[in-house]
Amino acid sequence: MSQGEGGDGHPLIFILIALVTVEVTAFALAVCRWCAPGGRPLRDWASASGREMFSWWTGRQSTDRRGSVVEKLAREEMREVCVQRLRTFLLAVRVLILIAASFFILWTHNFSSEYTMNASLPQRICFVSAWAAALVAGRFPRSLSKSTVDVWYFGFVAVKVALIATNLPEQYFILSGRHLDVLTIVQACCCSRLYLVGLDCTLTAMGRLLVGFGLFHGQLADRDDLHRLIASEIGASILAALVVAALRGNDLDRLRRRFGEEAFRRDNFAMARLLEMMCDVVVELDAKFCVAGSASELSALLMLDANRSLHGQRFDSFMPFEEDRRRFEALAVASLEGPSGGSGYMPCAMNATLQGPGARILVGITFVQFQDIAGVDHFRVGINEGIGNARAGAEDSPGLPIAEQPTGASTSTGSSSDVPREVAASQDVCHVRVPAVAAC
Repeated sequence: MSQGEGGDGHPLIFILIALVTVEVTAFALAVCRWCAPGGRPLRDWASASGREMFSWWTGRQSTDRRGSVVEKLAREEMREVCVQRLRTFLLAVRVLILIAASFFILWTHNFSSEYTMNASLPQRICFVSAWAAALVAGRFPRSLSKSTVDVWYFGFVAVKVALIATNLPEQYFILSGRHLDVLTIVQACCCSRLYLVGLDCTLTAMGRLLVGFGLFHGQLADRDDLHRLIASEIGASILAALVVAALRGNDLDRLRRRFGEEAFRRDNFAMARLLEMMCDVVVELDAKFCVAGSASELSALLMLDANRSLHGQRFDSFMPFEEDRRRFEALAVASLEGPSGGSGYMPCAMNATLQGPGARILVGITFVQFQDIAGVDHFRVGINEGIGNARAGAEDSPGLPIAEQPTGASTSTGSSSDVPREVAASQDVCHVRVPAVAAC
């Protein structure tokens, strides 16, 4: 190598050294952080990371009942996705084989009488077999289902191994290896059983090593050349397996999120329906206790005008008494700061007075705190007119008691603007365990 050529290569070497140094430094800092006092030991961290990676790849992460159902649905849907992908793959095989055969035949017949297809008879048999299998799958769609997708996959793996076993010219060996790696990744996306993917990668690497040793055994005079051949083939197979693992993990994560969001929407719909059946008015609040929608029912109750929008107004601004506002805010904040991170224990109900147009309405308030898909806290508030009815319902249902109201409030459904008001001595709070759900 000349001096000029060596000088041109030095900047690339320095860039590579800088990148490796940055990565090694980042890894060392991460190891020091995990090994620091108060953190987890490195061995525990490594074992936990291994379990997490295995669970992420196989789709078995959650241990609770809801999570187990979501995982089961995700794996079942993954099989259906593999069926659809395999049908697309078989269609692509049919089209590509027809295009390739037509191109070579027309080229040989019209442009170059000396140029012929350099595929051997076993290779031609493999291509024709793959085309015939793809044609059968397209002609009889029922033959390709979730129970047979792995059989079809392994059949094409056998065709690929047969192609590897056929004699190839030396100049095409390396190029065909890269094509086989891409084919392995594409085929693995159509398989629902990961151990078959591992078997595919192993058979591909072993077949390539045997064929390569047969082609280059006369040129492998040095042991280092043999080691280089083995390392290149094993490294290519490992890289293909890692790409397949990343793709499969992303697919399972996407399916888990989809089914989880669907479960949240169903839970939120059930909760909303329950509140609508129990209460006269249902309104949704954000984390700052402001009305999230137009709240036409609340506007009809308080303002006697269903067309008036109350969006953005604080719900406690409709409470004329400071005591009710303080209790409502205290109960709502307590639900946000519950032991389960804002989605567990929370007050279920309280008595209050809401200010209407020239009148004060005694109501029973039942509210549920939940989180939407983005993780933002919301409240769904149900309002019952008539504090007497609310208290009667609480006495009949010991699991949903009403928070103690001020002693000056009336138990009738009429106006209480002229009734004196006193602060209650007791303000016991009931807590109920509810699941976190998402907004529709």
